[in-house]
Amino acid sequence: MDAILSLALGTSTALFSYDSTQFYTNLCQAPLLPGKSLIYQTACPAILSCLKDLQQQHPNMDIRHNPRVVLQLQHQAKQATGDAVTFWATHVMAHNCTLREVYLRQRHERKLKQQQQQRFGDDNSSFKEHGNSTMDTFVPYPGIKGRDWPNVPK
Repeated sequence: MDAILSLALGTSTALFSYDSTQFYTNLCQAPLLPGKSLIYQTACPAILSCLKDLQQQHPNMDIRHNPRVVLQLQHQAKQATGDAVTFWATHVMAHNCTLREVYLRQRHERKLKQQQQQRFGDDNSSFKEHGNSTMDTFVPYPGIKGRDWPNVPK
């Protein structure tokens, strides 16, 4: 009987004290964390693909950086769903996935360039034939510095 009461009390406390805004904030920072990120490996490819498709469909609209466009999209999402936090979280997550992707690509290119210099000197032709290595998704500590975001919308 004590175990059932303890479980019921713990569950009700967790449900009432659950902060979805804090959950979204923590989730959005996951692609920037050091190490191998499962969120980056599973969620970010789909997010980056959708973002690329959206940018191709609307080439004249800067969906990621223009504050007016972002606020307009956020307003439309809030009117359609009644929830502005999900759009904000998706926008931040897409930005952070892009940051990690760019960081990893630049690090990979530096690594390939160093390998090129060690193996082949200045001869680029032979390196291009042999320089196909896979990109490592590990990020060293302390992780990637993201930008400071405004408070989560209400």
